[in-house]
Amino acid sequence: MRTPFAFALGAMLAGAAVAWGAGPEPGSQTVALTVSTAPAARADVISLYWDGTSLLAKLPDGSDQPVLMGTAKSYTAANIAAVANAVNTSGKVAGLIVWDTTNNRYMRATGATAAATWKTLDGVTTVTPA
Repeated sequence: MRTPFAFALGAMLAGAAVAWGAGPEPGSQTVALTVSTAPAARADVISLYWDGTSLLAKLPDGSDQPVLMGTAKSYTAANIAAVANAVNTSGKVAGLIVWDTTNNRYMRATGATAAATWKTLDGVTTVTPA
């Protein structure tokens, strides 16, 4: 599986270098994609890795960002704020993104526990399940 994926990335991005290795989380895999912005310019490396539940990107500044793929599950604001609701008790992991249908916005989980907060993607609004 690694070779076709690496080949596809290299074919899509002329001049891109693709390398595989161990990811930052135990048992995870990383694909490092290096793209030069100009012939003599520095190269930025963005590593994509699967942490067991989410696809994450390790950016050049060292931060981890979730990669949105497909459609996020939808919940009402009341569900997101209810500590006993399934959105908080089943499959919640740090970085999980859901759609808040009440407020028409994406929310990102800051942790895996039922009481872990949710933040809007811009970080302005926080919801603490209670």
